[in-house]
Amino acid sequence: MTRIIAESYNSERLHVNELYELLTGAEETVDIATAYLTDTKLLGALKNTKVRLLTSVSCADLISGATSLEALRWLCNEGVDIRVLPSSPKFHAKVYIADKSKAIITSANLTNNGIHNNIEVGALLESRESNELSKWFDSAWSSASPLSNDLLASLSKYTDKIEQELTTVNSKIREFDKHISLSIAQSVDSHLIRLDDGGRQFFICNSDRRNGTRTADGGYLHEELMQSLGTAMAWESFKHPKHMSKARKGDIVFLFAKGKGVIAVGEVTEEVEVADGIHKKRLSQVANTTEWRICVNWVTQRNKFFACYIENPPLCTFMDISAEKYKSLRVSVLNYFSELGSA
Repeated sequence: MTRIIAESYNSERLHVNELYELLTGAEETVDIATAYLTDTKLLGALKNTKVRLLTSVSCADLISGATSLEALRWLCNEGVDIRVLPSSPKFHAKVYIADKSKAIITSANLTNNGIHNNIEVGALLESRESNELSKWFDSAWSSASPLSNDLLASLSKYTDKIEQELTTVNSKIREFDKHISLSIAQSVDSHLIRLDDGGRQFFICNSDRRNGTRTADGGYLHEELMQSLGTAMAWESFKHPKHMSKARKGDIVFLFAKGKGVIAVGEVTEEVEVADGIHKKRLSQVANTTEWRICVNWVTQRNKFFACYIENPPLCTFMDISAEKYKSLRVSVLNYFSELGSA
C-alpha cells in the first residue's frame, strides 16, 4: 500500500507527524538517508533502536548552514551510526525506513525547515517497495565512510577558516541584495516583520556565553545546544522565570549572544518544561541547577558570523520584549534576518 503525504499552505503539518509515527514505531532498526541535516529532535525521540544515518558533507553545505556540524556531533554522541558520502556526485536522497518493512520517501530533508516549514511531498511505502528501498540503502551504506571524531575536527577547522574569509563577502552580498530589492519595488516589506503583528509575544533569551564551556570547534556549549536541539534554555536562578512561563506556541524568541547581538530568531513550538535532573533529565551536561526550556523552531540561517548588533541590550537571561518600548529592537532584528533569508 502506498499513501501520499503532501503538505499544503493551510493545513496542519503532516511530515512531522508521519515521520514521528514511523520512526518511533520501529522495534529494531531505523535507516535514514538525507541530503542535509540540522534537526536532532526526531532522532532524539528514539529509544532502544539501532539508527543508521547516511548523508554527504561539502564545504558549501556546512558554511551555508544546510548541514550542521554540531547536529552531527550531537547525534554521534547519542549513539547514532553516521556515514558520509563525498560531495560529488551530489547525494540528494531523502528516505526514512523502519525495520526494513515500512518507509517514507520524500522531498523533505532531516532539517528544521524540511520537517516543520517547507511545502514537501512524500509517499509512505510498505512491504515489497520498502524491501527494495532497504536494499538500496544497504548498498549506499557500504560505499560510505564512518563519520569519525577526527573527520569532524577536520571539517570544523577548515570551515571556520573559510567562514572568516567569507564574512566580508557576505556583507557585500547583503548590501547588493538590498539594493536590488529597493530597485525593483518602492517599498520592500520584510517577510519576518509581519510576525510583529500584535498577535504574538516576543522574548529574548541569552545564549549563556558567561558559562564559558566551549565545544570541540570553539563554540559556546549552551549556545550550540540551543541551536542544535531547537530550544531556548535557562538555568536557575534567573531574574524573570515568570516570563518563560508566559511563552505560548507561535510566540517569537530572539537568541542573544553577549558581545555579538541576536544570532537567531525562532518560533515557539512547545511551552516551557522544567527539568531538575532527577525526575526529568537535563539537556545540559554541565549545568547542575534546574533547567528551564522551551522548544523553538529556529527559522533563520545558522552562521556564526551573522548577528544583529543591539545597542544597550536587555540585561537578562530570558525576558518578555513585547512592550512598545522594545518595538525598535524587534523591527531591527526582524529586518536584519529578513535580508539574510530563512534557514
